[in-house]
Formats: sequence, C-alpha cells, structure tokens
Amino acid sequence: MLEENIEEAQSNALSIGSMLEEFEILSILGAGGFGITYKVKDTNLNKIMVIKEYMPNAFASRSNNTTVTCISKDRETFEWGLERFLDEARTLSSFDHISIVKAHRFFEANNTAYFVMDFYEGETLEDYLEKHPNKQFNQDEILSVMMPIIEGLKAVHNEGFLHRDIAPDNIFLRQTKPPILIDFGASRNALGVQSQNISAIVKHGYSPPEQYTSSSKQDETTDLYAISAVIYQMITGIKPPESTHRQTEAFNGDSDPIEDIEQIYKDKFRPSFLKTVAKGLSLRQKDRVQSIKEFQEGLVSEDEIEEDEPKDELVSKKKTIAITKKIETSEDTTPNTPTPNTTPQKSIVMPIVIMVLVIVIIGLGLYSYKQSQEAVITPEQNKITVDNEKIKLQKELERLKQEKEDRDRKEHLVKLQKEKEELLRLQHEKEERDRKEQLEKIQREKDELKRLREEKEARDREEEAIAEAMRKKAQEPIEKTSSFNENGIYIKVKYPSFVRAGDSFELRAEMTNNTKRAKQGGLTLSFPDMNSMSGSILRNNFSDLNGYSSPQKIYNKNSRRNMTTQYFMVEGWQKNTWSYGQTKYFSVQLTAPQSLDNLRVNLRGILWIRGKHDTREIPYSSSIYDQQGFAVKRFSIDIRR
Repeated sequence: MLEENIEEAQSNALSIGSMLEEFEILSILGAGGFGITYKVKDTNLNKIMVIKEYMPNAFASRSNNTTVTCISKDRETFEWGLERFLDEARTLSSFDHISIVKAHRFFEANNTAYFVMDFYEGETLEDYLEKHPNKQFNQDEILSVMMPIIEGLKAVHNEGFLHRDIAPDNIFLRQTKPPILIDFGASRNALGVQSQNISAIVKHGYSPPEQYTSSSKQDETTDLYAISAVIYQMITGIKPPESTHRQTEAFNGDSDPIEDIEQIYKDKFRPSFLKTVAKGLSLRQKDRVQSIKEFQEGLVSEDEIEEDEPKDELVSKKKTIAITKKIETSEDTTPNTPTPNTTPQKSIVMPIVIMVLVIVIIGLGLYSYKQSQEAVITPEQNKITVDNEKIKLQKELERLKQEKEDRDRKEHLVKLQKEKEELLRLQHEKEERDRKEQLEKIQREKDELKRLREEKEARDREEEAIAEAMRKKAQEPIEKTSSFNENGIYIKVKYPSFVRAGDSFELRAEMTNNTKRAKQGGLTLSFPDMNSMSGSILRNNFSDLNGYSSPQKIYNKNSRRNMTTQYFMVEGWQKNTWSYGQTKYFSVQLTAPQSLDNLRVNLRGILWIRGKHDTREIPYSSSIYDQQGFAVKRFSIDIRR
C-alpha cells in the first residue's frame, strides 16, 4: 500500500521495531480518526503484511507505549466502535475474492483489537486522481478499473452484505494485479434491512439519499449509486454533488446539478454505458439499476454500431457471418456419412488420370533439360558464382548489423528519454509533496497559534471576570451584628459595615426582657452627629415607636418631665405587657448623610421595675451617656464616596 504522511499518528502509534505477537512493526502506513495501519513483518513466515489497529484518537490514548486507554466518560462509545471494528474483520475474513482485501486473522491485545491483511504495492484511486487532475479516461480504462471492483462487489452482495462506503479512497490500484475493494468498516448484513435500522454512514458525493438517515431501507442499489458516482467522476473529472443537495434542488423545482453525461459525452462513450451510469445515479431507489448483473450488462453492452460505418460494410459483415456459420455447419457434418456411387462420377475419373500423366511427363522433361544445362557450366563460371554469393551474403550481414546497431541506438535513446521523464516526474512529485507538507505544516502551526490565542483570551476573560466579581464583592457592605447582655437586658443590633453617602441602609434593633420583675421598657437608637435624618419605619412590634428630630420637645418618662432633644433619635416603648423572655424589635430605613465620613450610633435599653416600695430603672453600665442622661453603648458606620 502507498505510504502516507503519518507525522500526526506517530505520537499515538506503536513504536517502530516493537513486537505485536509474531509481527514486527516496520512503519506506519496511515492513520484515521478510528485506527492506525502498520506495515509489519511476519517473523514466522518471513513475509511483509499489513495490520490495522483500532485506535479512536478522539476518546482514547496510549499508555506505556502499548496499552490503549479509554477516557472513562466515552467507555460506551469506545466499546461500540471496537465491536464495529471486529465486525469489519469478520466480514473481510468471510470473503475470498481477488478483488476484495483479505483479512487472514484478527485478535485482541493491548486493550484493543487488530486484524492482519496482505500488503500490496500501489495507491488508491483517490491518490491517482489527485496526481492526475486532468486525466481523460476512456471507456476501456474505466472498465479495466471498475469491472474487477464490480465483480468483487457482486461477491459481497451474494453473501448478503452491503459495502456502503464505496468511493475512490476505498478502491486500491495494485501495480501487477487487478484493483481491490478495501475498508469494510461500514459494511452491514443486508438481510432483513426492511425491518431493521441501519446506522447512518455517508460519504459526501458518493452516498445516495437513503444513507443520510438511519431508518431508510438500503439494498444493492445503494452500492450501485456509489459505483455510478465513482464512474461519473472518472468520466467528467468532477466529484459528484451531494445527493441531499440534488434532492433539495429537485424539491425547489430547480435543475439537477449533476451533468447530463448522456448528452455531453455521447461522442466519447457508448450510449448504453452512459445510460447505465446515469440510471445508477437516480435519486429514487426504484429508478436505479436493480442488480449487479443488470449493471454489468449495461456497461459492456454492444447494442449499437458506429454510425459512420458504411452500409455495404454492414451487409458484407452480415454475409461474412452467414458464410462463417455455413462453414461451421458443413464442418460439423459427420465424415462417415455414406455417399452414393453414381454413373456420372465414374465418367469423370478417366480424363483426370490422363491429364495427370501428361503433367508428370512434361515435368520430367523439364528436369532433364535443367540437369543438362548445369552439366555444361565451366569451373571458372562456378567460381564466379560462388564469389558473387559470398559478396551478397557479406553485404546482407553488414546490412543486418547496421540495422541492429540503429535499433539498439534508438532503443537506448528511448530508454534514456523515459528515464529522464521518470526522473522529472519523480522530482515534480517530490516538489509537490514537499510543498503540500510545508503548507500543511504552516496550517497546523496557524491552527495551533489560533488555539493558543483563543485559550489565552478565554483564560484572560475568566480571570477578569473573577477579579471583577472580587471587586464587586469587596465593594458590597457586610452585615455586622453587635449584642449586649447586662442586668437582665439582652440587645442585638444589625447594621452594615459601611454605606455610601446618599444611599439608603437598614438598621434593625431588638431587645429581650430577661427579668421577671419588669413589665415595660424601651429601646432607643440616637445619632449624636445628626439633627435629623430622612427615613421610614419598615417593621416593629413595640406598642409605641417614634422618631424625633432636634430640637423637639418630648416627655421624659424617667424624670417625668418635658425635655428638648439635642439630636435625632428613634425610640420604641412597650407599656405594661412586656413578658419575661419576650423580644421586641424595630427596623428602620435611613439615608446616609453626605457630610460625614463616620456615622455614630448610640444604643440604649431600659426596663422599668415596679416593686412594692419603689420604681427604678436598669441601665447599661457604660461611660457614655446620651442627651437624656442614660448610659448607652456606641457603634459607628463608615460612610464612603
């Protein structure tokens, strides 16, 4: 087989020189998405062979230079592909035909599977077409390539299988033997396809419409469409358009994009040949040639004679055929058939005998005269005659020698010219191959740079998003909680760690009565830096809740007198119904002032105890007092801009 560029396969392939059972790995012939093909040496038989390995590089890799490891999430897909690979090996091993690649054995090793085939020198039809893009095939050349393939396909169909992947890349042109059909990875048993789904496997340009869906019926005409598509490409030099595209054009009322080969190439190919190929390319299965036999007969049919042949030659040919048949008939007559003796035959015999005797006598006379003439030749005359004969022979020898030298010189020149042309061809192929490899290398480098650039951009975007989220989070205030528990009073207040000037924020304060002697009390938040603040009460369960600005006169329940406030405050009061263990709270929404960097807040709680002889307060122990003279706890909120 033709060795291909296998740089991309080397990283995942078995090492050159390693052993796979009795086979020594010599080189890598090629690699695809699902397998690697090796050139190997059978050390038992001392024979070059080919081994195909199941190696789906999309979801498997090689470890320890031998074992194939599947990605865990793709295990089911890997197992499915392995079974299809073994199906291909079993299919190939069931065929024994000169035009079908033979699988001699298959085995499992290295956590994957392999099968062994013969090694051939040559190239695929696809490679040949790429090297000769302007090649104009005639009918005999096409038949010399495709008839062996069709014979091989007939053997496949006779066993109840479909190939389903016929295309130029699966037709291998051997150097000394007929072409062969390769790659049966898509083949399936065709028995019962009317009631069973077949997986959708397509090759664009060569697969008919029914192969684009897994539930469509597929039969012999499916492969005949692909055969016709290959012949179409050899006739026109153009790969056929996709069958689904042809269907779309037909559905839209447009003309079929495929060329009308019956009209365009009618002067170069027989009409029956073109008609068979065109019929094989029909979109509907029922419109195609229905069997291999019918297809073969259409390709090689002799149903027409050249129009420019004269009619009298046709008549002459017909007469010649008729005469030949008569001769053959007469030759078949039994030689032992008795012939009646009639009287006229006896009367003819005597004159014939007399005529023969006369001829014999005349011949004897002429012979005697010639001998007498030769007897009178002198020795001198005889010597001259011999010398003349020698001269003639010498001249003839010189002529023959000169002719041989001229012929050898001409053959040598022709050989030199062929060698020169071959060297030029090889040089051109090498230049083309080097140029193609260089372009592919450049393209791979571009693709790699693009991939790295995209990865970097994605990584930068991800890092920027994380940094932005962290910045936003850092800018968001954190809810803080302060709690105090003294003298039977438990107070908890929730407030933001900071606010922005002019923004609204929420303060929630709650107080629990932890003494059984108290029945009423109050909870006050005051702001010694603010005369007034805009805001609203959100929630509360005090019997009374008020907000006071400065200056404002209010009644001081402690001193039982009116007083004037010195700064803004919010006060909740519960009368005579504050039970032991009960919690009272209020939540207010306020607007942060523009003029301060820090907002101070005083927190005060009071329980009134009504005893038998006295009434007194229980304040917090603190060194800070509010405008009413009560001990308070103080906290502050940062204001940012």
